[in-house]
Amino acid sequence: MNTNYISIYKILVIILLLIPGCGRENTYKIITPAKLSDIYLELNTEVNPTSDSSSAKETDYYFSGLLKKYGFTENDFKFTIEVYNQDITKWKEFYENLIIKLEKAYTTSY
Repeated sequence: MNTNYISIYKILVIILLLIPGCGRENTYKIITPAKLSDIYLELNTEVNPTSDSSSAKETDYYFSGLLKKYGFTENDFKFTIEVYNQDITKWKEFYENLIIKLEKAYTTSY
């Protein structure tokens, strides 16, 4: 009888040790399609990819600062891309937001 209780006790301890890891939430934030389109637009208006003066290092530095300005990290961005790649409707929403914002910017600039 005692060996059964010891075995049950061991199993219970193992289960209790594993439970906290099972439901652990990811600490990264998902950037909403609306916010991601804001970040994308701001990045593209501030950094000209065809310019010789904007090196990859400068672009990375600016991008990190831009993410921080919006309250996100590079890991949040990477995680967001992974989530969007798993749910293509997120990309659709991102591009719809982007088109609306581009059209708005175009009509207000002319």
